[in-house]
Amino acid sequence: MTGRNGSWTRSRVQTWPSILRSLASLHGQPARSPLPLGNHADPNDEAVFIQLTYMTRSQRTVEAAFDDLRALAPTSWTELADADPRRVADAVRPLGLITRRTENLMSFGAQMADRHGGDLMTLDDLADADLLKELMALPGLGPKGARCVAAYSFGRDVMAVDVHVLRVAKRLGMLEPSMTWARATRLIEEGVPAGLRYDAHVLLVQHGREVCTQRAPACHACPLVGRCPSAFIASDRRADYVPELRHGTNGKGGN
Repeated sequence: MTGRNGSWTRSRVQTWPSILRSLASLHGQPARSPLPLGNHADPNDEAVFIQLTYMTRSQRTVEAAFDDLRALAPTSWTELADADPRRVADAVRPLGLITRRTENLMSFGAQMADRHGGDLMTLDDLADADLLKELMALPGLGPKGARCVAAYSFGRDVMAVDVHVLRVAKRLGMLEPSMTWARATRLIEEGVPAGLRYDAHVLLVQHGREVCTQRAPACHACPLVGRCPSAFIASDRRADYVPELRHGTNGKGGN
């Protein structure tokens, strides 16, 4: 993280396990049932939910849009393929990116039917790499979304990195401030021991939402304050921003 002299040095006093233990002391150990953060155990529901979280920070708005879409596809998300585009657009209008979301969701419904028989659980027997490849091929999902579906709904030991994870990791000095999303995901997944990646994602998202916020982080409430090189000096400049998040489908906000 960028320190007081303006240079970046990787933290030498922290490891991911020690960070996660500290965060769990504040937020609690992440549960698998029920899932935290509004996520869904059903991979079909989770794939739609994650798409709605992109470039969105209001959980309530996401959940309302999800319910409106469910009304258009009450039996299966494949029904979105034949839904009235105007009604799909109305459902996602409060989230923004209306045209892109509408096209992606309707294409998602069509591909669900064509390639997966309407049920992503048909992918459950695939190895992690093959599962991620299939999920990333779905319209609107992208790498981050595929990892969320794999972690939350398939129980896979993969690391999903969103803007909250990026921000907290960079402020803690675990990542260089200018690091890209793809490289950050790879380094965090390599650094977090196997079996802890789900916990890491949930705890870092919770901490980014509730304590290590973009503006005015609550450093006084952070259990890592004594080990954080950004404590009380974190800038309002976006510590979670990388261009690919802005223009791609990796997602901003979300879970």
